[in-house]
Amino acid sequence: MPLHLVKRYAFLIIQEHFVPVEGLDMGIYSRYTIKSFKHDGKLHRMWMENWLVPDELLLPEHAEQSFVVLINDQTKIVEADGKEWVSRIPSVAFFIPQQWYNIVALLEET
Repeated sequence: MPLHLVKRYAFLIIQEHFVPVEGLDMGIYSRYTIKSFKHDGKLHRMWMENWLVPDELLLPEHAEQSFVVLINDQTKIVEADGKEWVSRIPSVAFFIPQQWYNIVALLEET
């Protein structure tokens, strides 16, 4: 996965391994860690468990533009200083090639 530049942070998406998703006919999802870096190259934080949405499940226009879409739910987050916490809200992260930003949608009931 490429390095994605987002505002003052850079995000590195690292594949860990393949994991079958039980009860779904979508095949195999890939597990990734997302690392964000500050503009000076120092680690900002890491989202430890994210799942890559396969291209065949993306909207056609997103697949054509090579979007990288990752989902997570209650993933462990590790800060640069080593502090750890767990996200309470599921999210969908969109990384768009050739763009300086990314989009994270928090899936929260209102």
